[in-house]
Amino acid sequence: MRKKVIYLLSVLLLCSCAKHLEESVVESKTSANAEILSFSSIEAFQNAITSRKGNMKTRSSSSMPQNFVSLKQALTNEALSSLSHVEIQRAEEQGLVFEPEDHIIVDPELMEVLNKDREVNINGINYRFVETGLFAYDAKLTFDEGWESLISLQNMSNKSTIQITPDVTFTRIIYAPEEVSYETRGSSFGSRKIVLSDGIEIGKDLIKCAQYAKGEGDASGFQEFASGLFGTNVVLENNFDSKHRMKLRLYDQDYLIYRSVGMTLRMQQKEAGIWWRKKAQEFRYGWTTMECKYSYNSSPFDDKLPHPEVLFKQMVGNNNNLVLFYLPNINTTSGDIDAVYSNSMNQVKYFAAQWYASSDGQKYKGHPQSVYSTIDNDKTIIILYPQDEDRAEGEGKETHRWDITPFSGKVTASVKSIINGATTFNLKNFSMGECVDVKIGRGRIYGAVKYNNEWRACVIESK
Repeated sequence: MRKKVIYLLSVLLLCSCAKHLEESVVESKTSANAEILSFSSIEAFQNAITSRKGNMKTRSSSSMPQNFVSLKQALTNEALSSLSHVEIQRAEEQGLVFEPEDHIIVDPELMEVLNKDREVNINGINYRFVETGLFAYDAKLTFDEGWESLISLQNMSNKSTIQITPDVTFTRIIYAPEEVSYETRGSSFGSRKIVLSDGIEIGKDLIKCAQYAKGEGDASGFQEFASGLFGTNVVLENNFDSKHRMKLRLYDQDYLIYRSVGMTLRMQQKEAGIWWRKKAQEFRYGWTTMECKYSYNSSPFDDKLPHPEVLFKQMVGNNNNLVLFYLPNINTTSGDIDAVYSNSMNQVKYFAAQWYASSDGQKYKGHPQSVYSTIDNDKTIIILYPQDEDRAEGEGKETHRWDITPFSGKVTASVKSIINGATTFNLKNFSMGECVDVKIGRGRIYGAVKYNNEWRACVIESK
C-alpha cells in the first residue's frame, strides 16, 4: 500500500539495505554449540533485520558469513533430512521452496540472524531465547543448561528480570500463543464479502475469517496495539484443494532486543507430506478500514489550534499525506467499521468540497482522505484509515511490516478563517505533544491469493 501502515508500511531502498546489513554484521564468532553472529549494538542488530524485510537480495546467504548456520537454515535442514533425494529433487523441479516456522521466533527475518540455538551476540553479550524467556550472558562464558533450574517462573511476571550470576541475567517472556483457525469464526461476518482495491469481489464462501470482539478470543480482545497488535499469533489457512492452500499469519511479539510486528502471506503446496512455498498468480494484503487511537498525557494540540479543520498525517513510504477532516463525533460503538467510515465521510462531504475548492485543497486532490476526532478531553485522537492494499504477482511469500510510528512532532494543518464574510483556509505548522500509546480499535485486515484463476482470502476482523 504504497508501503506504509497503521501507521503503516515501511520499506528501505534495496542498495542501502544491502550496505547497511554488511556494516551491521561485525563478525561470526563461535559459541559453545554453534557459530553466532556478532553486532556492535542493539541498533545495528535491529537495522540488520529491518533491512532484510521484503528484500530477497539482502536476504541471500552471500551477505552472511559462510560458516554461519541460521535458525531458519537449521530448521530447514532438520525437516528435509527425513526426505529422500528423489523427493527433494521432485519438489525443486516444481519450483517449491521449504519455508520453516518456529514456535518461539515467528518473524522470518529474525530467524535468519539467530543461530540454531536462537542466539546472537551484541556488544560482547550473548542473548539466547529459550521456551520461557531470554538469557543474557557474557560471551566469554559457555551457556549452562542448569541456569534454567535456578529460576522460579511462578514468581516472575512478563519482562521481569533476575540476576543469576554477576555475568548472567534472565528476563521472562510470555510468548504470544499461536491460534490456528480453519473455520469462519463469528456469526456476524455473515454474508460479508471482501472487495479488493480495484473492485474484485471475493465471496463469503471463499473466505476464512477469525473474528474478535472485546473480551472474546485472545486475552487482549484484539484491542491493544502498542502492547499487542493482535494479542496472539493468529494463523488462518484456506484450502484451494487438498494439496494447495493459502496461509496468513499475523504476529506481534516483543523479544526485548527486537519488536516483531507484521504478517506473512504464503501460497503453499503439499509434496512428500510437507507444505512447501509455491508461487501464485497474485497476492493482495491490507485492510478495508482501520480505526487507530493515539493517546497523550494531555491535549497534543496548540492552544491556538484546538481542533484544526484539516490535519495531514504522514504515511511512511507514501508521498501522498492522508487528509483528515475533523468530525466532532465519530461512531465509537458500531461493529461495522466500514459503514462507520462511509457515514463519517458523508457527514463531512460538504465541508470537504468547500476545502478542495480552496487554494490549500487544490494541492491535495488525489490524496487519500478520512476523518479524525478526539475523546477524553482531547487526550485521545481517533483516526479512521481508509482501505489500503499492497499487491504482488508471481511470488510465493510476502511479508507485511507494520509501522508503529506515533502521531506527534511537527504537523501541518489547514485552518479556516472568515474575513469580511469570505471563507479562507491557510496552511499552518505546529508541534503536537508526545504520543504515549497507540491502539487498534476496530478493523478488517486481509490477505488474498489468486491461484489457478481463483481468488481466496483470509480475514481477521475486530469489533
